[in-house]
Amino acid sequence: MFAYWDGSAYQVLVLEPALESKWKSVHSGHLHGNGSICFGNGSGGGRPTLDTAYAKSVVWANGMSTALATGTFPFNYNQ
Repeated sequence: MFAYWDGSAYQVLVLEPALESKWKSVHSGHLHGNGSICFGNGSGGGRPTLDTAYAKSVVWANGMSTALATGTFPFNYNQ
C-alpha cells in the first residue's frame, strides 16, 4: 500500500496484489477502479489525516483478507 496526499485528503493505493479487477464494484470491496481504497463518502473517499488513513487501511486489509477467503467483504457502510 502507498499513502499520499491528493491535495484535499489522504488516499491509500493498493499496489499489490492487483485487486481492482476482481472487486470492480466499490461497494463490494471498498476499492476504487484505480486501486485506491474507498474510506467513505467524505474527502473524496480519502481521510483527513495520515493517522486515520493508516488505521482505516489496517481495517480494510483485514476485511479484504476475509473477502478473498470467503468471497464477501465483511464490513458494511454503516459498521
